[in-house]
Amino acid sequence: MNKKVVTILCFVLILLCISQVVMAKYIGTITDEEHFFDVAKPIINVDIKSFTDKVSPDDDIRIDFDVVNFDGTDINEVKLKYTISLISNDNLPLSFKLYDSNDNEIVLNNLTTTSSFYMPATNSTTHSYYIIASWNGSDSYVYQDLINDLDIRINVEQTAI
Repeated sequence: MNKKVVTILCFVLILLCISQVVMAKYIGTITDEEHFFDVAKPIINVDIKSFTDKVSPDDDIRIDFDVVNFDGTDINEVKLKYTISLISNDNLPLSFKLYDSNDNEIVLNNLTTTSSFYMPATNSTTHSYYIIASWNGSDSYVYQDLINDLDIRINVEQTAI
């Protein structure tokens, strides 16, 4: 036989051996338990504890609230980072200060906390806060019968698992 033909046959034989390894595949079965995925539940709620609904130039308002990572039946399943925002419609001349349960003032920038707070996963946790709303205007009758809305919003982001 010709040297060229022998070389080509050897090359084809080597190619066939390699292609069987490259083209090999794994066949198996997956049971229902192995491919079932459930999405983790992020849970965070605000629970208003107490507040006074009448404000005057002489008296501040205190609003107590908790941020919790559970509801009636479930506990938060992911680590969360959150900030607190106070949204006011500014009908009344009020200023707001936010405090934690240890009476430490929490810095607000445009009524949003400048630092973040962390909520763990799988352990029921309560973070307690309170707001002091103070009158900043005159004691003029022009504010009579006006209502000021205040929303407490929790801005949440999931952190690494």
